[in-house]
Amino acid sequence: MFNISTVLKNIINELENIAPICLAEKWDNVGLIIGDENFKINRVLCALDVTKEVLEKAISEKAELIMSHHPFIFRDIKNINMNDKLGELIISAVKNDINIYSAHTNLDFSDDGLNSFLLKKIGVKKISNLLDYKTENLYKIVVFVPENSLDKVREAMAKCGAGFIGNYSHSSFYSQGTGTFLPMEGTDPYIGKKGVLERTDEIKLETIVKKSDLDKIIDVMIKKHPYEEVAYDIYKLENKNKAFGYGKIGILDKEICIEKFLENLKYILNLDKIVIIKGKNKNIKKIGVFTGALDQKIIKKLNNKVDILVTGDVKYHMAMDIKKIGLNVIDAGHFNTEIIAIELFENIIKEKFKNIEIIKNDIEKNPFEFIE
Repeated sequence: MFNISTVLKNIINELENIAPICLAEKWDNVGLIIGDENFKINRVLCALDVTKEVLEKAISEKAELIMSHHPFIFRDIKNINMNDKLGELIISAVKNDINIYSAHTNLDFSDDGLNSFLLKKIGVKKISNLLDYKTENLYKIVVFVPENSLDKVREAMAKCGAGFIGNYSHSSFYSQGTGTFLPMEGTDPYIGKKGVLERTDEIKLETIVKKSDLDKIIDVMIKKHPYEEVAYDIYKLENKNKAFGYGKIGILDKEICIEKFLENLKYILNLDKIVIIKGKNKNIKKIGVFTGALDQKIIKKLNNKVDILVTGDVKYHMAMDIKKIGLNVIDAGHFNTEIIAIELFENIIKEKFKNIEIIKNDIEKNPFEFIE
């Protein structure tokens, strides 16, 4: 069957619309770790971790891209050689033309990221932030275009994300005016002649842009603009954008007993056993989730926000603090709460790129074993 390749840059753009790079913690390492954004992609392997086994699977199945949740390269490295396990994997990926992209804390904190995905699997519809983490900066782009190019430039910018205010898209303002310029030697002007001062009717187009979309919107604006040299201004705004959160809260349609909730969660996360720090609430309606390792700052600020918190990694002394507060907290395991990232990645690819083949990942296992 004839297959139309997808350029990696297009996949990255879709991923970063969902999980902007700017949401990642400063200590994190996300984005395109190894590869070329212009590489053509036909087959993708999604993973939690890029291990030797995962890489070998990608090579044997002729994948061009591994999409992982945990960063492939996490700490600083000073050399790359075959005597080091990480170096061996890096060299193997490069030799076999395998690109590696990682979305970690940016995927955790995004509205349609891992925490929201877990709550949806639990069956929750109404989702909000557990704790506010950060707001993304907003910018205003002002560009001057000839009247006959206004719609083309404005529509191209809007398709890339410009003009979103709340639940409204394509928001912009424009006003008419007169532009002046004098084409000099070496120019090829769209309007006017070399050496002659030109006055022309122009439109001043203004629209709002998120920081994560700024570069690509400037790029498409310049490509669609008819002028050889595009006149535009960028202003950083003080307007408050929506807040992204540490974890998420979901509210069930009706209250259920804690025993029923535990049974449901065991099924959803494929758990044989479950670890819980029992608190005061016996019935569950408000559910908090924080996939992966629990952050101490979450515990201090939760108060009565949730009836139960589902997380993936609770240390002993943190558990003692939780017990004092009287909060129900489930430690479902780091692996179990984040292996679902594979399913989330696969859903994104299936929805956005019908032509890409997804290689089934059935080789990643929990490193912890439980002995009866």
